[in-house]
Amino acid sequence: MYGYYDYNGPTIVTRNESNELIRSAPQCHKQQNPENGTCDDYDDDDDNPLRVGLWMEGDSLAPPCGASISVIHSMLRLAELSSEDVLYDLGCGDGRVCLEAAYYSSTINDLKPPDVRGLSDAEIFSKSGGKFVGVEIESDLIERFHFLVKESQERWLDTKQLRQGVDSEENETKHVSAAPVIEPLHGDLRDVLDSLLFIAAGHEKDGKDNSDATIPFPNLSLPTVICMYLLPEAIELIQSRLVRLLTCIPNLRIVCNSWGFKGNVEPVKIIEAADGEMCATLATIRLYTRKSLLKTN
Repeated sequence: MYGYYDYNGPTIVTRNESNELIRSAPQCHKQQNPENGTCDDYDDDDDNPLRVGLWMEGDSLAPPCGASISVIHSMLRLAELSSEDVLYDLGCGDGRVCLEAAYYSSTINDLKPPDVRGLSDAEIFSKSGGKFVGVEIESDLIERFHFLVKESQERWLDTKQLRQGVDSEENETKHVSAAPVIEPLHGDLRDVLDSLLFIAAGHEKDGKDNSDATIPFPNLSLPTVICMYLLPEAIELIQSRLVRLLTCIPNLRIVCNSWGFKGNVEPVKIIEAADGEMCATLATIRLYTRKSLLKTN
């Protein structure tokens, strides 16, 4: 499915004090019309900035669509995402990878079997912790990302209040935790990678503060996971930067959807993931780590 009108945020699942499952799903499964709040026919509206093909013509580095949720979850499992990770999504579109990662628990921390029996993969959301940064140059998509972050965090807080039930104020203080840190970053992903390389080089030397550095983004956290759904020519443009990051950051994992690195940089693992929206379609997902560089020597 093309365009960015098909995603309205993650389904959030937790438990209340009686161990009953609480689901909070997004209200609309298509892009809403801002004039009347409905989803009807807005997909084909010429004024919808996220409709099919409107901004895709030109020098976009990403495909004209977002990844399906089932493929995103496969990417997160392949990366073995944990609550300690700092995840970057390069060319993040509407931010769906960051949003899914923020609320998806690869370790199912809160929902232990058999609690998860009968739940779809898209419904196992329980993790808080970590940091999730989506890099996007298109202003309309960043605006949509900001909206989805706000909406999902409001629903997350609502589920936490339901979970607390009638707990005492003391227990409430004990159980409440901050919403996941999700950061939409408006900019060119090449500038972000250059900034990360500068910061990583300084961190390797003495861990110095880069707040006064003359780089586009001086205050970035170093990633432990980088996700990409970019066109082959885009990956080729940034491959040398990513390889240098793998050299600088020992535990970095890079996960590529559909297309990967060229040349001698080989993935340490490859999986085929079924597209939940297009059942006959398989997406090839590749994982790269520092071990991928050993094959180049």
